[in-house]
Amino acid sequence: MIDEIIDLPVPHRMNQEIINYLGKQKWMYVNDSDKQYQNLFSEIIGNLEIKDAGQAIVSYKKNGEFEKNDKLNFFAYFIFCLIQERSKFNLKEPTRIYWNLYSPNSVCQPHSDDQNLNKFVSAVYSLHTNDGGTLVENQFYKSKEGQALIFKSEKIHKGIASKTTNLRLNLNLVMEI
Repeated sequence: MIDEIIDLPVPHRMNQEIINYLGKQKWMYVNDSDKQYQNLFSEIIGNLEIKDAGQAIVSYKKNGEFEKNDKLNFFAYFIFCLIQERSKFNLKEPTRIYWNLYSPNSVCQPHSDDQNLNKFVSAVYSLHTNDGGTLVENQFYKSKEGQALIFKSEKIHKGIASKTTNLRLNLNLVMEI
C-alpha cells in the first residue's frame, strides 16, 4: 500500500521536455539482481515467452556507479524538493535517482528498493499519464502525469508497462529519512 500520493505542480511542458530529453539518452536494459529473473539478450530475442524488465538510466547513486547527468539530476532534485515540502516524511536527501522506461513487452519482477526498515522512502513520479503504473504490495496505482507515489523503500513493488502507449516513463527516487 502507498503511504502518500502527492500531485505536484509541475507544468506539462516541463514533463514533455524531460521526456524528449530522455529520448536522446543512452538507456541500459535492467537485469534483476535475482539470478532467477536474469535473461540474456540471446534468450529474449529467441523466446517470445521471455520478456525484458525495462530499461533504466542511473543518473545518481550515493553508493555505487552512475552516469552523471546534470539536466536529469536538476529535474530530479526539483521533484525531490516539491515532495520534501509536501510529504509527511522527514526527507533528508535523495540517495538514488533512476529513470525507468518500459515498453508494452516489459515485465518487471517484484522487488524492494532498499531492505533497511524505516530508513528510506521511495517515490515514483509519472512523467505522463498512461494505463501502466506501479504495483505496491499487490495494489495497482495507474500512472498519472505529475503524480508522485510515496512509500517506504522496503515495500515490495514493481513497475507495470502500458498496454495502450508505446512507452511508460517515470522517475524513481530513493530518499533518506
